[in-house]
Amino acid sequence: MRPASAKRKKAGALNAPPNVPGRGWPWTRAAEASAADGPWPRVTIVTPSFNQGRFLEETLRSVLLQGYPELEYIVIDGASTDGSVEILRHYAPWLSHWTSEPDGGQSEAINEGFARATGEIVTFLASDDVYEPGTLHDVARRFREHPECGAVVGAFRFLDEESRRAPEVHLPRLPGPGPHDLALLDPASWRLHQVSTFYARRALDAVGRRVREDLCYTMDRELLYRVCRRYPVALTERVYGAFRRHPESKSVASIVPMWREMADLHLLDAPADEAASVRRRRRALWRRRRARGYLKLAGAGVGWWAAAAALARAACYRPDLLGRRHYSVSWLGALGLLPLARRVRGAARRRILKPAKACGKILVGAGGATLRGLGLLATGRTADRYGIRAFYRPRNRYSHFDARRSSERPQDRVYFHLQEFFVARGLKSVLDVGCGTGFKLLKYFGDYQTLGLEKPPILDHLMAAYPDRNWRLADFDQPPSGAFDMVLAVDVIEHLADPDELMRFITRIDCRYVGLSTPDRSRLGLGSRLGPPDNRYHLREWSQDEFVRYAARFFLVLKSQVVSRHEHFVIGEKR
Repeated sequence: MRPASAKRKKAGALNAPPNVPGRGWPWTRAAEASAADGPWPRVTIVTPSFNQGRFLEETLRSVLLQGYPELEYIVIDGASTDGSVEILRHYAPWLSHWTSEPDGGQSEAINEGFARATGEIVTFLASDDVYEPGTLHDVARRFREHPECGAVVGAFRFLDEESRRAPEVHLPRLPGPGPHDLALLDPASWRLHQVSTFYARRALDAVGRRVREDLCYTMDRELLYRVCRRYPVALTERVYGAFRRHPESKSVASIVPMWREMADLHLLDAPADEAASVRRRRRALWRRRRARGYLKLAGAGVGWWAAAAALARAACYRPDLLGRRHYSVSWLGALGLLPLARRVRGAARRRILKPAKACGKILVGAGGATLRGLGLLATGRTADRYGIRAFYRPRNRYSHFDARRSSERPQDRVYFHLQEFFVARGLKSVLDVGCGTGFKLLKYFGDYQTLGLEKPPILDHLMAAYPDRNWRLADFDQPPSGAFDMVLAVDVIEHLADPDELMRFITRIDCRYVGLSTPDRSRLGLGSRLGPPDNRYHLREWSQDEFVRYAARFFLVLKSQVVSRHEHFVIGEKR
């Protein structure tokens, strides 16, 4: 069924689809951007669809209710029989073009839509995914700010069958601004998802404005590879879309074929005269992808025999898995022995390993702690210059800490409570000293004015991953200029040889409030209370009372709270 194509409808020629009260986005129209922000470039969205009637309307509305004035929306349906055609007829007045007839699959439908595209910005959206409100306006602004880029990529969330959004935001990342050959990069070093990717049409025209029709699962990724080889990519932490996971989606129903195709992308279009070292890297990445597919299958809830076969095949592609702990755990899970193994391990740790380790640490640390404590008492003091009581032994050797290898999970609750205070006081700007990977800062304070301080190589990573955010070198001799409502130093002070240096640095910054956090030594075992810290990256640790007294030497302490098993924070006000 192919309706006649009408002339493209501009905003204002027809009203947007009516609201559906009480259901939220995308059933209720989002606020439109000011016309003063224009002129707006034309954006073309192509949606391929086949028998996705239960999700199709939500997808259509998430595009049409953007309120974007220069929208070209093309829907190519593959002769669906589940009511999709009736939905398309209902929304036909707001579509630039739609058709419903048999085709060769999703890739062919995308190419048909791309051939009709006239926008300066072009992308495609699957018929079960959705855009977040304000996405198209923000994409247009990003292309205006980065005209040299071939694509703009934002963050995304996962979405379930009931349209419930997962709370975690997945930020895009790249090792640098590019161009990059993604086929040669470590897959863990980058993340770019199609649902939040938008292309400049000139970039698509340069690399071929079509996807490969011989690919069933990774045609979007292969197109991204082509663009990234020739153009830089602009990243933003703004959430652009939501990717739906449900049993019928290809990424769930066809795990092994999808990962096989993903692995083959590393070998596609390889130059014949490529260096031997590069060819070896391509083959290594190909083997990793193939093994990853079988590991995914083993953890997908299949029967024990299928899981065991998948794990065995994964080891054929990557023999080094045989020495990895997670591979052994996967085998225990496949055989149904994981709960028993965890109980045995927990019992052994409680009854043997933990007491032995504690006793050893007490015996080793007692001598040094006793001598140090007696020395303090001889001078008439019961605590050292950092407020830590006598008989505690700090670590005397520093180990370099790379925040990119840390999950930062213990800090999540700290940032959550600091944000609560920040919002309750109506604050607008925040400075984060030692912001690590920047994920927690952007997750909780991304809607406010932020400045993150870090040292290389993490600073280089931050500037490449989030170029539109403010990052600066952390130099305690040169505090940043300007005023800030709040300064944060989350789990920084325990890494410093001289904590007073951090506190003096903060007192020199023009700010109103200060938020500090560190692990709580009083909640650890007796050996850890005597020191040195169990964490080899920590030079010293405070109890909650000690840290409050120490912070009170520099700030007026307003709040102190334990927020997780071993973590506490204080909020202070500059005197």
